[in-house]
Amino acid sequence: MKLKVSKLLVLLFIMIFALSAVNLVNAASTLAVSATITVGHFPYGVVCDSGKGEIFVCNLGDGTVSVISDITNAVVATIPVGQYPREIAYDSGKGEIFVANSGDNTVSIISDSTNSVVATVTVGSNPRGVAYDSSKGEVFVCNANSHSVSVISDSTNTVVATITVGDSPTGIAYDSGKNEIFVSNSGAPSISVIKDSDNTVVATIDMGGNAVQGLAYDSGKGEIFVADYNAAAVSVISDQTNTVVKEISLGAYGGNPQSIAYNPARGEIIVPVQHLITISDSNNAIVDEASINVNDLVYDLGRGEIFAVINDGNTVKVITGSSGTSPSVNPTTSSSPSTTTSASPISTASTSPTPSSGSPSFGTIEWLIVILVVVTVVILIILLLRKRQHKAASPSEAPKISNGGNDPDNEGKTNSVVAQQQQTQVPIQSAQILTPTPPPPPPRQQEPNEPQGWRDEKILQIIQKFQEKGATSAQTAMTAKELGLSRIFVRIMERRRAQTKMFVEVNGKYYLDQEAFKEKKQ
Repeated sequence: MKLKVSKLLVLLFIMIFALSAVNLVNAASTLAVSATITVGHFPYGVVCDSGKGEIFVCNLGDGTVSVISDITNAVVATIPVGQYPREIAYDSGKGEIFVANSGDNTVSIISDSTNSVVATVTVGSNPRGVAYDSSKGEVFVCNANSHSVSVISDSTNTVVATITVGDSPTGIAYDSGKNEIFVSNSGAPSISVIKDSDNTVVATIDMGGNAVQGLAYDSGKGEIFVADYNAAAVSVISDQTNTVVKEISLGAYGGNPQSIAYNPARGEIIVPVQHLITISDSNNAIVDEASINVNDLVYDLGRGEIFAVINDGNTVKVITGSSGTSPSVNPTTSSSPSTTTSASPISTASTSPTPSSGSPSFGTIEWLIVILVVVTVVILIILLLRKRQHKAASPSEAPKISNGGNDPDNEGKTNSVVAQQQQTQVPIQSAQILTPTPPPPPPRQQEPNEPQGWRDEKILQIIQKFQEKGATSAQTAMTAKELGLSRIFVRIMERRRAQTKMFVEVNGKYYLDQEAFKEKKQ
């Protein structure tokens, strides 16, 4: 009887394992690269033009913007803009693209009907993040070196306001639910909240020393997700209270998150940190990880695809698939690019799914697993109780075998002892079987390498510092402090001086060798 029970336990374990495996397969990431597209030098910012079904990519290294058709996954145009185009935003109301040129302090405005620059607007020093405010028909631009935000009217293509924020504003996101602009001040570090009705700062959120970078607005939950660069984490801000309500550690995936994107079709946040990390906004937990290394990305709602840029490869990867089961797209949202013109898919409230009112409910498989586990535990308890009863009823010592085992009565006693030993071992073996070895934790990722080529983002930032300060000759050489270079930038410059031959030291001061820089550009 007890042998049959042990077989039943083994069968139950096999069923639990099989159902768990099915569930794990359903939850496993299916994100995969379906296409790789070559663009310009050092691609950086990327945005989706939902009205045209096109992807616009800033090429920081050669001053151009690549236009990709999301149907053919091919570059259909290359548009010259200003120097060091860094970030980009889509104006759905005008069908225009706004490009922040960090090298010449301008914003290029591109018409998506002609793929040509129709206006150039001068803003503050070192423009970075750009966001489109659909309720006002305005574009907000972070000026990192001016510690301000420029407001551009898309009807007149002129700056209508300049708002003072925190130190070194870089990331920006438009909250369509509150008609507010959230700005990450990477030098502070803090978040400035701007009310778009009067262009005033209505709140400043202390980020506790984290070097904040990219922002994404979650229209389904009314929350702002912030990439915490040096904390290897993502912070969640409630737009109702303007406070941090959650900090999500990226754990073993580590890395230094700079950009972040919102997927309204699934209510998820996507963070690139040498992996693609997916966070569910229903419980603010990591639900998926794919071993795909990218720098920045945008979600194309019309195609259900991710377009991600790779700085060191001068490419854009098209990533398809999803992780596990997910809520369907809001029925009121069309999947056709031509009808998704109200706002960018990363920031619009109209394309978001209805937010969940609680935690995800259990499915059929989960309930079967729970029932089987409960049944197994009950059987184990019954076996343990029977074992104790058997011990209480039996002698404390095994029967002795006399005459060297030749006594005829010893045969029955020996068989009884063996049977008791076999029966005693059954629950022990079953308990071992029912305790599977937990999977090892994911390997900790190595810190990203320091820049190798002269076109790396940090090298370009150092070059820009020299040009802005005018330290381009021995007579105008400056110290690292005068140039505004941090310790990490000084270390990078010192280690790359021999390789780039562009940075020259004179009595503890530095200047940029213009001739060497021109040779590199050629």
